[in-house]
Amino acid sequence: MELEINGAELFKRAKEQIKETAIVTRTRKLFGVPYAIEGKITNNSEEATEGQIKFKLFDKEGCRIGEATDACKKIEPGEIWHYKALITVEGYASFELAGLYW
Repeated sequence: MELEINGAELFKRAKEQIKETAIVTRTRKLFGVPYAIEGKITNNSEEATEGQIKFKLFDKEGCRIGEATDACKKIEPGEIWHYKALITVEGYASFELAGLYW
């Protein structure tokens, strides 16, 4: 399932949709990092845009231990951005969307 938003959507809606669509995957140890948060976002606006997504990372006690981010330089109208935010901290147990910059 992919997330479809445009620049005018509310952050709350994006946060709910990303929570439902983002998944944690095991990578090929990209840059020595074994996990990433992955998903898809469609640019439904009428202009090309840049995108950045940021997640807060928590340990099993619920303490914030870091963040994971990804960015895309240019997403054309109708184009799908496949983001992959690398998890670079140990002890990660859960994540929450911290920001979606469009």
